[in-house]
Amino acid sequence: MAYIEEWLSAQLVIANPAVAFPMIAPQGQPLPIVIYRRTRTARERHLTSGAGMPVASFALSVYANTYAAGKAIASDIRMQLDNFTGEASGVTINRCQIEDESDEVELPSDGNSKPVYIVSMSFDVCFTEE
Repeated sequence: MAYIEEWLSAQLVIANPAVAFPMIAPQGQPLPIVIYRRTRTARERHLTSGAGMPVASFALSVYANTYAAGKAIASDIRMQLDNFTGEASGVTINRCQIEDESDEVELPSDGNSKPVYIVSMSFDVCFTEE
């Protein structure tokens, strides 16, 4: 049985060479990286059972050494995922759309290190559940 996260992981590899990790990255992993996680899954119901087409919401964060690099990776990901439909990685995607995007920065606490630039995005993915 294929999982929606397998589809997302495969699409992130296609979109950009930045390494993607579910939930957390290994400590010391060089940037750029992408972290993704499922934030919720809405399942519509019929009277006696589920409709079989849940909508999973995913949060993705791109971490980069420069603002421009983070924006470029985020743009590549958006172009790959937004409006995606079809079968991939054993999952049928009925609709994928970007819901939100924002920019952030993590300033180092020691004052000597460089800041980390973050582009956060959220996507809703409607897929066929078997």
